[in-house]
Amino acid sequence: MVTAKWAYLYVAISGLFVVVLYNILIRYLAKLLIWLSVIGTGVLMIALALFLRDYHQKNYVDITTNSETVGDVLQYTIYVLYGLTGLYFLMVLCLCKDIAVSVAVLKTAAVIVLRNMRVLLVPAVATVSIFAFIFGWGFGLCYLLSCANIV
Repeated sequence: MVTAKWAYLYVAISGLFVVVLYNILIRYLAKLLIWLSVIGTGVLMIALALFLRDYHQKNYVDITTNSETVGDVLQYTIYVLYGLTGLYFLMVLCLCKDIAVSVAVLKTAAVIVLRNMRVLLVPAVATVSIFAFIFGWGFGLCYLLSCANIV
């Protein structure tokens, strides 16, 4: 337990450091990060469809009884993925203004969190308080149970 307390302290401090660093990055690079994640999601959907198409062509070109049903399922899955990817990009095109609004909201939230660093300490203080209460309650219960005979 003695060596573990330093590990807990290290994790808590490094966690706070990561939160502050992430908020700074979000404040200055929010637009870039959000658009990279939106475009990256679409690209990964296309990559998955292309991977499945390549897998289907390599492994299910022979038409046998078992491979026909699995090959058909893979072929329909590829079509569904292409359709979902097209729908995804259409939705992104239609929601460009809403995405820009969410970027502004995210930047504002990052500024608020950086200005109110106490917000980061609330979960830690609440956790310590809850553990202290549970420990005190358990200690009091043990004391009461040890003082008298239960009938």
